[in-house]
Amino acid sequence: MAGPDYLLEPFARLDGDGEARLVAFLGRTDLVVRGVDRSPARPYRGGCLPYIGLVAGVAVGLLGEGWGLPRPVAIGVALALAILSLRAMVRTVIAVRRSKRLLAAEDGWHALAWTKEELCYRSLDRCLLAPFSAVRDVEVMGDDAGSFLAGTLWIHLQGKEKVLVEPRGDEGLFAGRRLSEWGKDLDRTWKRAKKS
Repeated sequence: MAGPDYLLEPFARLDGDGEARLVAFLGRTDLVVRGVDRSPARPYRGGCLPYIGLVAGVAVGLLGEGWGLPRPVAIGVALALAILSLRAMVRTVIAVRRSKRLLAAEDGWHALAWTKEELCYRSLDRCLLAPFSAVRDVEVMGDDAGSFLAGTLWIHLQGKEKVLVEPRGDEGLFAGRRLSEWGKDLDRTWKRAKKS
């Protein structure tokens, strides 16, 4: 999912060009803020949905006629589910390899940085590289927001997409700072960029 002028992708769908753009951004010399979280992280995990899809495909293929589906429909649905599931599995394997390589790098992968005009967020969940003109709002959820949302930072984009920045580790910090502090600084820079 990329907007007209920004990169927003789940980590599993990030291609080599997107990865290179994100890495290059953090290497820029005109960064106003650069926070890299080097706390220990486990490699990316893709979840079980592809496996469930594969099992469902096999079940429909074997039992579809017994459920009242015509044989060609049962075979078609089974093949479609199997192909989609295998595609997701391949994407997951590639993402796991990429995450192991990136997490082993000295600089770390999880990061939040910005210049006067652009914002970059990298994680094993979602990756964002966008100009501040594509940002609609920056919001830090307080402690009254509920146990899961409390202390999280949300970046709302013009295309109605949202990016969740979560604290890493047990201390509730991201790159050594509370997300409320990150949110205040990011909000200030975003408002300045919006005025200019």
